[in-house]
Amino acid sequence: MALSTYTELQDAMADYLDDETLEARIPDFIRLFEVKAQRVLRTSQAKNTATAQTDGNGQVDMPSDFRGVVRVTLSDGTPLEFITPDDAGLRNSYANNRATYAYTIEGRTLTLVPAASVEIVLYYYQGLPALSVSNASNWLLDEHPDCYLYGSLAEAEAFGFNDARLATWRALASDSLAQVIGSDFGSEWANAATVVPDPVW
Repeated sequence: MALSTYTELQDAMADYLDDETLEARIPDFIRLFEVKAQRVLRTSQAKNTATAQTDGNGQVDMPSDFRGVVRVTLSDGTPLEFITPDDAGLRNSYANNRATYAYTIEGRTLTLVPAASVEIVLYYYQGLPALSVSNASNWLLDEHPDCYLYGSLAEAEAFGFNDARLATWRALASDSLAQVIGSDFGSEWANAATVVPDPVW
């Protein structure tokens, strides 16, 4: 069974479910899994980089796929520290000649302290790129198709009827995601202790 594209994933789910009344909803089940998965996937494959220019108030909007900060630097590589929005407001209220050294995030806006119009580099966790007809695959389907299959089946089995396989799909889905996170943690942090995430379902 091939599981390398969005269409192949849908076909595999149809085979497993063996229920024609559910086939039209398979894209919805896949999307529901993606929403849950991106809440817990903070792995190296989910990291992205964006360069942006802040405005005169030292502010810039976060990328549309932003899910969490890894780090923020100036364009020359100088690291910036995170401070709370309240602290940022207080520090920005004092005029000084200090170079930009910190940032805060409030809502979807990043603000520098002291405020300055400069180029920054944002290293961040992005949302899982959703599968679609025009986006046939992503890193999770490429490398861990079992996560997609089990997670999407868990969503399908929970829809509108009581199926004895629901507990099985949920267990397999949570276990496969935990393995993805654990193996990624091990590759980045060598022999450091691995923290297994809480079940998604």
